[in-house]
Amino acid sequence: MISPTSPKFRAWKAQRRWTAGVVVMGVAALFLSSVVLTPAARAAEPGEGSGELSGTEGGDKKPAYQLQAADPDNPQDPELVAAKKKAALEAELAKKNKPVDTGPPVYQKWQFWAIVGGIAVALVGGIFATTKIVHSIRGGDVAPCPMNYAGCFGEGR
Repeated sequence: MISPTSPKFRAWKAQRRWTAGVVVMGVAALFLSSVVLTPAARAAEPGEGSGELSGTEGGDKKPAYQLQAADPDNPQDPELVAAKKKAALEAELAKKNKPVDTGPPVYQKWQFWAIVGGIAVALVGGIFATTKIVHSIRGGDVAPCPMNYAGCFGEGR
């Protein structure tokens, strides 16, 4: 390990700061280029459009000039006001009466079966391990007598 007071450590630390500064400047440059130079601000080729959608994709027709006094968002005509209120009420009613999608039952999801399978494997492994431990505690299997031992009596014969 390099000592924090050594010149190599100071040089490494300075290089790390410089590298971090370059990375930060690069990220800032990318951010500014994406924010400042939006597609509308970039220069388009003479035959190219700005990329924005408008109603005149097929030809070079310009939309008719409309006075700003005719505000379509805030109409003054009683029929339009009533239609707008009716549409808002229908939308609110549809939102309230929307059926709640609960999704498939729990037993049809793969996560449920993964958990059940894990529990089953753990249960079978636990039972198997328990039987082996209990058998070992009670003395285990009786070992046979060695062939070169002449005095073997009892179960080991």
